[in-house]
Amino acid sequence: MLVIISTNANMIKKSKKYLIIGFVSFILIWGCEEFFRRVIGGFAGSFPYAESWTIHAPESEVLEVINEMKQENHSLQPPNDTNVIAKRDTSLKEYADRWLYIYFYYEDTKEILYTTISPISPNFTSFALYCIKNTEGIHTIKLINKDYWFIENRLQISKFKKRIIDEITQKIETRKKTNKYFYKK
Repeated sequence: MLVIISTNANMIKKSKKYLIIGFVSFILIWGCEEFFRRVIGGFAGSFPYAESWTIHAPESEVLEVINEMKQENHSLQPPNDTNVIAKRDTSLKEYADRWLYIYFYYEDTKEILYTTISPISPNFTSFALYCIKNTEGIHTIKLINKDYWFIENRLQISKFKKRIIDEITQKIETRKKTNKYFYKK
C-alpha cells in the first residue's frame, strides 16, 4: 500500500512538472509570436501591418460594387465625409495611381475603417484594411496587426471580412452569374 501511494505521489509531481513546463512554453511561444507580429512583422512596404485580401475582379468592378454598397447602406459612409471614394495616392511617381483610399464606417461602434485597393493584374484587385479610428471620446487611430492584441485583432479582421469583404465578393459573384461582369481572360 505504501509503495502505491509513493508511486502516485511521484506521478503527480511529474505531471505537475510537465504541466508547468507546457504552460511556460505556451506563454513564451505566444509572447514571441506577439512580439514578431507587432515589432518585427512590419518592415516591408507602405502599409506593413495591413491585412489584405485578393478579390477576383478588376479594380473598376470592385469600385462599382463599393459605390453600390454605400448607396444601399448609407451607414457605411463615414459622417461628415461626402466622398464615397476618398482619393488616389499620387505622392510617389513610380507608384502613382497605385493605392485608392476608401473609408468605411461602423455605425454601431463609431469607428472609421481606413482601407486601400490597388490593381494586382487586370482581373485581380488587392483590398487592404490598414487602420481603424475610434470617433467617440479620444480619437485614437490603431493600426491593424500592430496596435490590437491578438484576440481583438482577430475579431476586428473577422468583423471587417464579414461586413465588407464577403459582401463585395458576394455582389461580384452575383454579377458574374447575371452576366453584368465582364473581365479579361
